[in-house]
Amino acid sequence: MEIVDAQVHLNMVGLQAGLVAMDAAGIDALVIDEFWGFDEHGRPLPNYPLSGGSVRHTSPLGEEAVARHPDRFAYVTRVQPDDPGLEEVIATVRERPGRLALRILPFVPKPPSAGESPENLAAVAAFAEELTGGRYDRYFALAERHSVPVFLQVNGIGIPGRLDAIEHIARHHPQLTVVIDHLGVAMPGSRAARPGRFAQFEEVATLARFPNVALKWGHATRLSEEPYPYQDVRTALHRIVEAFGAERIMWASDWTIDLDWSSWAESFSYIRDDEMLSQDDRAAILGGTVRRLLGWPASPAP
Repeated sequence: MEIVDAQVHLNMVGLQAGLVAMDAAGIDALVIDEFWGFDEHGRPLPNYPLSGGSVRHTSPLGEEAVARHPDRFAYVTRVQPDDPGLEEVIATVRERPGRLALRILPFVPKPPSAGESPENLAAVAAFAEELTGGRYDRYFALAERHSVPVFLQVNGIGIPGRLDAIEHIARHHPQLTVVIDHLGVAMPGSRAARPGRFAQFEEVATLARFPNVALKWGHATRLSEEPYPYQDVRTALHRIVEAFGAERIMWASDWTIDLDWSSWAESFSYIRDDEMLSQDDRAAILGGTVRRLLGWPASPAP
């Protein structure tokens, strides 16, 4: 079974170390999200300035990885909604080898360890208003027109997902593939007991009624209060598969962020070895879905 990871910040370890770790864990391919943090205006790095005050994101490691190992790497990019060349930039996203999708995430002023701080809650709420209040209307319309999938994070550490924003976008852009990042639920920042933590998936499951919405199954082992193979997380996954179907669920490790929660191999092997899921469902979640939704066919090693 091919194992494809839908999100890794590979720049945090470097290309060569990443390849060694991939081989050790049994990862066949992955999608790079090159992220170095935020600049002083809350815009993702790396970027360079444009006239008018906007910036444009760059992916030097993603480009290098695809050039050297096109069979193993693809990457996502970011675009600011106020980019003066927005139409051309989004129209040409997929023209560059291995650059397959867009990703949008909120800026929160406090470190993730601050969790559900008033500042972070307010920031995510303001971000949701931007997504639905007009600032991103042209952005999503262009992505829809040019068949560019969008990964969208509307939650955070201790911050419940603003799934109303996902619903708004899915309803107004029915041909746009929207992938809910990081489960769409409040992600724990500690191993303290979290009663009701899986109840959040009931709201996530309601979005399955939109055929253009998919779910990135990432950071799931953070929710577990059991040792490997995380049976409580498996049970939650079964419920989500019932709602979305495995063809709209893609596994992601976010390995460089979740090192303290599970090993890279553990983050997917509890799914691979789950006999309550069919072989086809496991193959879809662990690689088939991300390849199909991003239009990224497997290719032989050069």
